[in-house]
Amino acid sequence: MINREHKLSVVRQAKLLGFGRGNINYSARLVSDDDLALMRRIDEVHLVYPFAGSRMLQGQFALETMVRCRNRCLVPVTTFAEPNPACQEEGGKVPNAWFARDEEKSLMFFAGIHVPQW
Repeated sequence: MINREHKLSVVRQAKLLGFGRGNINYSARLVSDDDLALMRRIDEVHLVYPFAGSRMLQGQFALETMVRCRNRCLVPVTTFAEPNPACQEEGGKVPNAWFARDEEKSLMFFAGIHVPQW
């Protein structure tokens, strides 16, 4: 359709063809299978709850979205801490309990779910 070697400018060719200049360099990209499956799921839920807005649907998809492979992560750590309410002094902050492996095997991994909005 658009010939970049033609004597007419690319903008003029687009105008004659009846589409905007912004569409000239646009190239469609393929949608991943995961995204297509999610779009199908949104359509299914929306057919059941046509009155549902984005906030209502958010709860429906929170767990489904988090357990997808692309949101799983493996985190390398050498030490980590967790709250230890058993050692809390009266009126004080909850202290952390620190964990670490021995010097030979100092690196360990946690498997988790990456949730960017948290």
